[in-house]
Formats: sequence, C-alpha cells, structure tokens
Amino acid sequence: MNQATQQALWITEWFKAIGIQFKQLIIVYGNNKPSIDIIRSNKEAVKIKHIQVEYHQLQEFVQYNEVNIEQVASGDNIADIFMKALIPVLHTGFIELLGLNR
Repeated sequence: MNQATQQALWITEWFKAIGIQFKQLIIVYGNNKPSIDIIRSNKEAVKIKHIQVEYHQLQEFVQYNEVNIEQVASGDNIADIFMKALIPVLHTGFIELLGLNR
C-alpha cells in the first residue's frame, strides 16, 4: 500500500505541475485489515512500535487528508490476479473486469 500511495501522490504532484488539479481525495484500496486499522489509528500504541516505518508514513498521509485507505474484500481485490494463484471463478471474473477476455 505504501508504494501505491507514494506513486499516486507523485502522479498527483506531477499533474499539478503541468496545471491539472484533482478535486477528489486519492483512495488506496487494501485487503489487510490489521494494517489498515493501524494506518487509520492516530494513536501510537505500545503494541505497534515494531511496525515498519512505511505504516507511520501512510498514517501521516491519512491524517493530513492526502489519501484515504479503504478495505477491499479479498474476493473483490482485482490486484490478486497479479499476486497469487486464484480459483478459476475468481480468475475468470478478474480477467473480465480487466477487459482481457478473448
């Protein structure tokens, strides 16, 4: 999620530099509920001190309203087609959603 967020913010800044403004908040979707909960939390809990710095950076992006992190169910996560083996029904559905069907 961190890399996707950084890329989205970079692209937004690039568009601003050439005179194109975005009026909507950037939404980044993820399917890892615990990490999304940590990112949305504005507390520095003792139990999460060990997490990677990238989650703290995402937390700041959310707090400053630069991005919004939304949870997507694993069955609806179209990016899974690029990440892992899927059951045929999901694979076929994602292929159709991507417009890659024959």
